[in-house]
Amino acid sequence: MNSSNSEDFYKLEGEELEFFQDLTKIKDKDDLRAHIVAVQRKAFEAVIDGWPADSVIASDLRQEFWNYGHELFRSTPETFPANFVSGDVFNPTMLAPRGPFINNSEIFNILSSPTPALPDLTNLTPLQGRISAIHTSSFFDIFSEEEQHRLARVIASLLRPEAGSVIFGQHSARPEKGFRKRWRGPATDANSMFCHSPESWKELWLKGVFGEYDGKGEDRIKVDVELAQIERNDLLDGNEQILAILKHQ
Repeated sequence: MNSSNSEDFYKLEGEELEFFQDLTKIKDKDDLRAHIVAVQRKAFEAVIDGWPADSVIASDLRQEFWNYGHELFRSTPETFPANFVSGDVFNPTMLAPRGPFINNSEIFNILSSPTPALPDLTNLTPLQGRISAIHTSSFFDIFSEEEQHRLARVIASLLRPEAGSVIFGQHSARPEKGFRKRWRGPATDANSMFCHSPESWKELWLKGVFGEYDGKGEDRIKVDVELAQIERNDLLDGNEQILAILKHQ
């Protein structure tokens, strides 16, 4: 397995490109490539780093993305037996709409009960409170500010409520939160992207998610954020990225 050159194998053109653009609502080819490659690359990297493949679960909107990832990485379900569940994260049949586990009785019940068999899953709800490490990248910035808050809550619901559990990844950002154009071209709704700043990103998780009801987010998690500058020719300016790690305390 070699994830280092996955983007070299990325060839989406014509009707196939339009198919994935329509599914994801990501019109920029570079952004679409980053989205498709990121999901399977991180699953590969986790296994390469020693995580058992059968303990890894990936998720995206459609099964076709995972199948295409196998083509990119020249793998098969037999050579790379990680688990995959497709679905819309905002659909309650895919992931029940709730926040993280902060109630002591709920935490006890989760930590004292077995994790469901991953190959049998058809949605992510049975994994709420069960996942020790969650990676998400090139994902939040697809959505509006309100949707990003909803997304953060349901992703946090998957995190295992014990010290050391982490959520990590990177997303498009700004030095101060606000909107930016996704690519060169006219300013339209499709070309407008809401981006958090490092400070608003921390506030989202500390106050909006883990401290939503009692203001005790800082007692539960630590959020480390870095603003990195990535140069891209298709953007009017540099593409700032939030590099973030959220860790349960």
